[in-house]
Amino acid sequence: EQSRLRQEALSKMEEVMATKRVTEKDVRRLCGIMQYAASAFEWDINDLTWWARTMAPLNASYKGSIFTWTDECRECLQELRSRVKVAPRIQCRPEALMQEGWRIVIKSDGSNVGVGACLLLVKGGNDGEITPEMMLDPNRVRLLSVDSKVLSAGEQKWLTFEVEAYGMYRALRKWAGLLM
Repeated sequence: EQSRLRQEALSKMEEVMATKRVTEKDVRRLCGIMQYAASAFEWDINDLTWWARTMAPLNASYKGSIFTWTDECRECLQELRSRVKVAPRIQCRPEALMQEGWRIVIKSDGSNVGVGACLLLVKGGNDGEITPEMMLDPNRVRLLSVDSKVLSAGEQKWLTFEVEAYGMYRALRKWAGLLM
């Protein structure tokens, strides 16, 4: 089985996260690495917006004309560090997508800070149906990929249903090739 994220990439990410004196370049680099590597980890599928809530202050630190590193940024960096250390890495096995009885499911969520979605492989019942109870069974559910985005100031003004629909729209655009 092949991991999507090589050990050297993980080491570089940890190196940036362990930096004592944080610069704008470090934060930009970390945000880029984390966005790229996000789908390599098996995150908690019951909290799809934690990523956006955690990345928002880091992204905001270098937006505008002055780089601002705050205590909130430091706490978010610590949150990322702790989650990356314990999150199992997803193993990439494309042949698993074709197995009998398994279904591809998209789960999305939105908040006033961001949107998130995950692509799941779920073992259906004998009739092929998938129930909410099955979605809670870790023996039936495998995380394949994740997607998240911090909402812009304009997007944060959207109504709840618009944010939720945007999260699903992003997921469908990202994974359309697997679903068709």
